[in-house]
Amino acid sequence: TFPGLSGVVSFSPNEKIIATANYDNGIVKLWKPDGTLIKTLDGHNEGSSSINFSPDGQMLATASYNGIVKLWKLDGTLVKNLNGGNKGVSSISFSSDGQMLATANYDGTVKLWQPNGTLFKTFIADNLAVNSISFSPDGRILATAGSNGTARLWTRNGSLLMEYDTSEQTVAQNEKVSDKNVVNNVSFSPDGQILAIAKNDGTVRLFDINLDGLTKLGCNWIQDYLTTHPDKQRELAICQN
Repeated sequence: TFPGLSGVVSFSPNEKIIATANYDNGIVKLWKPDGTLIKTLDGHNEGSSSINFSPDGQMLATASYNGIVKLWKLDGTLVKNLNGGNKGVSSISFSSDGQMLATANYDGTVKLWQPNGTLFKTFIADNLAVNSISFSPDGRILATAGSNGTARLWTRNGSLLMEYDTSEQTVAQNEKVSDKNVVNNVSFSPDGQILAIAKNDGTVRLFDINLDGLTKLGCNWIQDYLTTHPDKQRELAICQN
């Protein structure tokens, strides 16, 4: 039992550390699996919305409702503050290679960051809010869940690959969406071939996806971009083959 927890939780990749972040005060705590407190990270001024370990387990990213994302070393050292969005950050996700951190924002944007905190890309992923974000297991594809009832798949460059419209109505910019249409969460199966979409109406929908085909399509779309931006080829190495 972990006392006083009302928020989000994440296991480190080696399963030796559990990180918790509080919805109310933003305090982040690191624990041993037996419940022993290791460290308290007190840096957010508002509640924490999401928490995620880097794939190598050496860094922890925490997001707040005030739009600030913090990168920490596990000894409690604050590495970097990232400005995720004015309306707050809903969800964060590291790519499996650790070379990119994605932040989903309540203003409808997604931001892609390099590990050193450099902003790589910002794109609009929803005309209302992005509630959840997740990299595919191989790190090639990014899935977003939108308040307008739509889940989308993107390349690591922010190019749209696929759209899954689960809503029963079309939602205009700033129009209030029916609560039941909101997509709350998206998650890939371990093999990356199925996307689960959780809605506010209590349903979960499963979609088969052709990851290899989608990746090839996305790479074809951005070949001109790679030609004119050779400095970005490392981040998009998947498209070099």
